[in-house]
Amino acid sequence: MSEKLRTEYKYIIFEQYAQPKGRKTSIWCIKTRSQGVYLGDIRWRCGWRQYVFSPEDDSHFSISCMADIMDFVKQLMDARKK
Repeated sequence: MSEKLRTEYKYIIFEQYAQPKGRKTSIWCIKTRSQGVYLGDIRWRCGWRQYVFSPEDDSHFSISCMADIMDFVKQLMDARKK
């Protein structure tokens, strides 16, 4: 993924995990900006042929945070199409 992705938003940040050997797609961790609390991750789902968000148990999201997650997934999908 050579294109620069926006990874910092008002309340959340996205960090790319080290890519395991043999894996073709990246996995992204979502954390809070303020304390670095893990909220979930975004990874490629082969059967769905798209990136998906998997939230951590008992995590809660406002509409603006969900919009930021949607924006980030859209960036990943757009970069994949190029």
